[in-house]
Amino acid sequence: MSALGIIHTHLEWLRSGDASDPEHSYSLQLHVAEEWMQATGLSRRQICDVVAAWLAFGFDSGRLTFGFADMIANNLHWVAQAEASGGTSNLTDFHTQLSWAVYLAFDAGEFTFDPEFDPVEGNTRPQISDIVGRIDELIEYPPALTGFRAAEPAATS
Repeated sequence: MSALGIIHTHLEWLRSGDASDPEHSYSLQLHVAEEWMQATGLSRRQICDVVAAWLAFGFDSGRLTFGFADMIANNLHWVAQAEASGGTSNLTDFHTQLSWAVYLAFDAGEFTFDPEFDPVEGNTRPQISDIVGRIDELIEYPPALTGFRAAEPAATS
């Protein structure tokens, strides 16, 4: 199985678990991302691009719920920063441009002060749509886009 296949298979397992048991937290654990790095030879930044692309295309296509995708984006934030020394780096030092944009898009959907405004539809969805539209500018590891082009499914099934 390819490096991307290993990661996509695990992400799809998390997604299917979340769909069948939404009361349980199917999150991306740091040790899993580190196992991916060992098994695939990909760097932490490359893993971040793979997961961020999967999140962006999956949410944009409707395959991923906001709650699940937001949780994985938050997990990805910790994966990206796992090697950072405490207090010595900027938040973006370990994210790729794509993973940071995806993280911020989901973060923007987490709350609102206006009860009439849906932050997921008003903030996250348009930001993710924009990210997908210009993903070639944001991606640091282009192979992460394998399987996500318009003629192909949004994510592996």
